[in-house]
Amino acid sequence: MIQISHLSKWYGDVQALDDCSLSLKKGDVAVLCGPAGAGKSTLIKTINGIEGFQRGEITVGARTLKPGRRVASEHRVRVGVVLQGVHLFSHLTILENLDLGQTQVLRRSRDEASLRSRALLGRVGLRACEGKYPHELSRAQQQCAGMARTLVMDPEVLLIDDPTAGIEVERAGSVLGLIADLAQEGMTMLIVTHEYGFAREVADRMLFMAGGRILDDRPPAQFFDTAARYEDEREHAFLARTLVHCG
Repeated sequence: MIQISHLSKWYGDVQALDDCSLSLKKGDVAVLCGPAGAGKSTLIKTINGIEGFQRGEITVGARTLKPGRRVASEHRVRVGVVLQGVHLFSHLTILENLDLGQTQVLRRSRDEASLRSRALLGRVGLRACEGKYPHELSRAQQQCAGMARTLVMDPEVLLIDDPTAGIEVERAGSVLGLIADLAQEGMTMLIVTHEYGFAREVADRMLFMAGGRILDDRPPAQFFDTAARYEDEREHAFLARTLVHCG
């Protein structure tokens, strides 16, 4: 479903991604972790086409991205992305936010779009909020609305960047619960998260990233094994700090 080959990206003289390769099958759930500045968010944005790149190749389904080529709108629709910070249109209601992409991009009728939107809002517990504006929702509710807006477009894969960032602990469960449900339903996902207990439960694979490189790729049971050996000292140090939070 996702094939990344020797992907490299620079911001001026700073290399953000360094020869990254990754393969995800349909239905795979991979969690991407690593220290701040590792390149995790950049990788997510590059796969979706928000960010360009200078070397390598990205294939998602039947669509391939190459350096310097324009990203087709169909690619961005089929590769759903939920970024840190919810970018809902402040002047539209929640229902209108969800309807917009369906009517403008997928060419669904207004009635068809609203029917699909209401179904997704019900699923994330926001059916009663369809007439509200984004500023009237809590941070967790906005994040759920943002995920619903992505899901109404029927993406083939879902890229999620730190979905609980800035959300109060008692409300983060609603967001993580939705992601867990999607995993159970077979959605192909690449997730950046610091919720390592959740990652252990939902992920098929754990990817460790540092210095713009993917340095490790193994099942959660092996990744979180305190007796495991790690070739890279950065991974050893990172896990030494985080394993205490995994129970």
